[in-house]
Amino acid sequence: MGEMWWINDYKSLNYEKKLQLHKNIMKSFEELYFCVADINLPNDYIDTICCEQFISEVLGVGGTASIRLQEIVMILSNAEYQEQLSDFFDIYTLRERTGNTNILQTEFVSQFSGWCMARFVVTDRDKDNNATGLIFTLKDINTEKLWEIEKSNTLRVDFENGKKSREDFREELKKSYETVKRANEIKSEFLSHMSHDVRTPMNAIIGMTDVAAANINDRTKVEDCLNKIKESSNYLLRLLNEIIDMNKIEIGTVDLSEDEINLTNLVQEMIRSIKTDIRAKEQHLSVKINQLEHKQVIADSVHIQQVFINIISNAIKYTPQGGKINIEVAEIANPQPGIGTFEFVFEDTGIGIQPENIDRIFEPFEREEDSRISAIHGTGLGLAIARNIVNMMGGNIRVESVPHEGSKFTVTINLKIVKENVHKKKKEPKDVFKNKRVLIVEDNELNRMVLKDILRITGCESESAVNGKEGVELFESKPEYYYDLILMDIQMPIMNGLECARAIRAMDRADAKGIPIVAVTANTFSEDVEATHQAGMNEHIGKPVDVEKLKKTQSRWFTGDYANEKQRRMS
Repeated sequence: MGEMWWINDYKSLNYEKKLQLHKNIMKSFEELYFCVADINLPNDYIDTICCEQFISEVLGVGGTASIRLQEIVMILSNAEYQEQLSDFFDIYTLRERTGNTNILQTEFVSQFSGWCMARFVVTDRDKDNNATGLIFTLKDINTEKLWEIEKSNTLRVDFENGKKSREDFREELKKSYETVKRANEIKSEFLSHMSHDVRTPMNAIIGMTDVAAANINDRTKVEDCLNKIKESSNYLLRLLNEIIDMNKIEIGTVDLSEDEINLTNLVQEMIRSIKTDIRAKEQHLSVKINQLEHKQVIADSVHIQQVFINIISNAIKYTPQGGKINIEVAEIANPQPGIGTFEFVFEDTGIGIQPENIDRIFEPFEREEDSRISAIHGTGLGLAIARNIVNMMGGNIRVESVPHEGSKFTVTINLKIVKENVHKKKKEPKDVFKNKRVLIVEDNELNRMVLKDILRITGCESESAVNGKEGVELFESKPEYYYDLILMDIQMPIMNGLECARAIRAMDRADAKGIPIVAVTANTFSEDVEATHQAGMNEHIGKPVDVEKLKKTQSRWFTGDYANEKQRRMS
């Protein structure tokens, strides 16, 4: 295409007409695209212009383009398109790929909205003709694509190689159409479940907040409201974590850690976490831990707990009031040295599963069509996550079920054995950290307040900055070793957390290289964690902040090398 000519004299328009014209242009963008963003290639920065809410929650108002675009890949694309889309969204190869063209585009199937088109349009080039500015867009092309597939089914096709008949070709097109159609159905079903499951706890949170405000002087009433708000908030967090975890598992970004754990303690922790739900439905819980030859094992305790909680939570949800739930743990003889085989059985007297649906319950977003469960919350991801984690551990899950009588889930896992009494359990450090000072760098006022309150509970003093630039200036203005820890948000205006951390590490002062900097952020994908480490941060905590995890983080860094060096210099 050649140079664009403006037929009407744009420069002669007055301010009001230009403003109206800009509004009309933005409205047309919103009609055509569900995301429009501006990219500065040299600075690796993306600035959101307009987009639908679920994309804006990833992009925010702006951020590191190479990270944000890969997050969109993980959220949007089906597994079969992720590698293709990841390559297309690769910022570091865009300059080369746009060398001889101003437009790059690709089509892919979204896991939520069917066929989409992603496009990069070059807007600026430097003196060497390298692209420096881009407009990035995402467009829904599902209707056009479905029409194209349907129309293709009616056309006469001539295969030059003769390897496939016209009927075979038509069958392939039909399958393609059915795949896209099913993607749309899954999107609708998923959004329907999510709408209900999100609105229900949100209604409780908003309602209990109003009740607490109306009874502010009634301590008992306010405490009851706060407990119910916390329960609903935890449910919302579990909902979000399930979606994120499923995506991480599908693209292979979950790493299993190797922790030394005690299986008896693991089961007891699980029971403690579900007791409230069991009591609420007046269910009878029976737990039997058979004689275990080996209790100390090496495993990923967090993910094993996640598997068990997902299974037992389903048992509680689908077992009626007053029903029975049995848990049994046993060790099976294993001839392989250093390896133990462990069997965990979860049995309930719930509604059971129809035989034709047993295989489907492990598929993402699938739930059995049954009027008895239509009011039960859930994304349909819990069992899919459980099976995938167990598969990653080299184990398996078996299901036996009789409709109207109950279900039995058996998890079998091989785990490395540890000789018991090799390590003595260390005493947990105290939770009160007097005379410790923390710098909070966070642009959100509510988040700053929450962190300040948590730190106050643990005995810490705190000071805060509202963006990275202010954080750098505040740190620089204080004497060396004034702060004991920095809690740093990532997405902030003026200067983000990564830039702030790099600036602090680059300072010519004794404490700059060693002070612990902990990222406290909603950016929890693996590349986000890696980016914080590359910027010089020591640790990563996801939002919303888990109080116990923050306390452990404080304890770890308040007794580390930096703390020892500070004490030596101050003495």
